[in-house]
Amino acid sequence: MDATVTGTPVVDEELVVPTKEDAGGRLLGINLSGSIEWTVDLPGGRPFSPSADEEGIVVRTLEATNYVRRDDDTILWSRTTPTVERAGRFRAVDSSPALLDDLVVVPGPNGLRCRDRQTGDERWHDARGRVVGSPAVDGETVFASFVGTGIVALDVRSGEERWSVDATGCWTSPAVGTDAVYATAGFEVLALDRDDGDTLWRFEEPGLRGDCYSNPVALDTAVVTGSIGRSLTVLDSDDGERLFSVDGDGTHRSPAVVEDMLLVPNGSSLEAYQFE
Repeated sequence: MDATVTGTPVVDEELVVPTKEDAGGRLLGINLSGSIEWTVDLPGGRPFSPSADEEGIVVRTLEATNYVRRDDDTILWSRTTPTVERAGRFRAVDSSPALLDDLVVVPGPNGLRCRDRQTGDERWHDARGRVVGSPAVDGETVFASFVGTGIVALDVRSGEERWSVDATGCWTSPAVGTDAVYATAGFEVLALDRDDGDTLWRFEEPGLRGDCYSNPVALDTAVVTGSIGRSLTVLDSDDGERLFSVDGDGTHRSPAVVEDMLLVPNGSSLEAYQFE
């Protein structure tokens, strides 16, 4: 494949890969044996990470939001969006929209925008600031981090605010647990009550030792993340106590959890840790 992969691929029945080629942005559908089944040229330049289900694929590019039908692999609609600034492109690589049964919630440089899944028409727009982390939708609530403003919970149907928490340096996607929402702000990790946004705990000292671009991962009893100053930090989800950490070379990427293993990007290497 003579192309540059520009975001995290999505795997369902096949591999959906965003790429940048001479002709511009493109999505590739690759079956699990490695053969390319279809390609779609995308308006708006370089694509970021897509979201997909059995009905469709939604993907942000530098200048557009595009929805691709799965039954014939064609673009159902494309809507122009504000251009992602060069300074934010590194983090925006993994900035995928949230895909619901009838809605698409799209992060962007001018806020969070909800569109009708079938028509692309705008339902609501929260323009309080830049969003580069993917929004998290749970039930009828969307949780999002605005880089310079803080963490918010919105009604996914109306866009009405349910609660908000002032913070800055919020570059990552919130992780939603049973009772709490976990989010990062600068060097810190916050646990917020998912119903009212009250702070349950805040991991401040010694902190993450650097800005966090690594999405937190919520496990049954722990929260896992990293930062540019510490490749891995594991916190107790009940009280925020630091259970384990690895300084390493730092990371811009999120850890992955596979059964009882943590896969951690550490500088230019990938390391595995047993989780107990």
